[in-house]
Amino acid sequence: QSDAGVAHTFAATKRLSDVRFAADPDGARLETWEAWVWAMQTGSALFRTTVATEGTVECRITDRTLRLPATGPVPGADARAWLDAFYLATVCREQDRLTLLCNVPLDDLRRAAPADAYVFHWIQTLRAFWLRQPMDDVVQHLIATMETSHPHVATRTPGDFLNLIDHQPAALMHRLIAGDRDAFAKALAEALEHHERYWSDRSGAATTALYSRIALGPLALACLAHDSDFPVDDTSPYLPKHLLKRDWLGEFPT
Repeated sequence: QSDAGVAHTFAATKRLSDVRFAADPDGARLETWEAWVWAMQTGSALFRTTVATEGTVECRITDRTLRLPATGPVPGADARAWLDAFYLATVCREQDRLTLLCNVPLDDLRRAAPADAYVFHWIQTLRAFWLRQPMDDVVQHLIATMETSHPHVATRTPGDFLNLIDHQPAALMHRLIAGDRDAFAKALAEALEHHERYWSDRSGAATTALYSRIALGPLALACLAHDSDFPVDDTSPYLPKHLLKRDWLGEFPT
């Protein structure tokens, strides 16, 4: 794989995993889970190769262990790719891969591609939460995310995408760390409504866009909530219930 090859493969596997849900919205078929795992593996491989600067690194892709060249930071390994990789690994309950992602230097993500400040604050929120840093740190990063995500501040991100898509996982995190189950359920329902509104306003775009059929960020937060014994409605649209409920975990080595 070239430096760009893993990033391109990650984009392709994300697209395939989204397409699978057109015919299998609940994630009930093995081939859907296989596609999801493949996307998770390539996302993790992208960042595994970028955090290493020399030699090769072992990465499992499908049922093979590949030795991929260490690249150091590359343009495709940016903040948006990191979020997708983190969300995918969260849904797959890949603890080691999540920890690896949380140790990717934030400066590498900043150099890879420009993004609004709230995106990096949100990444810091997720890292602090996953690494079990003091809750005060998680809260401060989350507050910074909220404060820098106003449309007049976040000028790189289209306002409708910011409000209807990007804001929703942060709103869910707020309810999750507060332990407010009723508020989480309400926020999750709103997030899915916003997801539907965003994509329904884009006639034809949903057939090619990554994760139009799945609310990826809300799904990841719903998985964290489910694993913390929050009641989560598994009949909700855009939340494949068999992924949410961990039904495929252990089906094959990942």
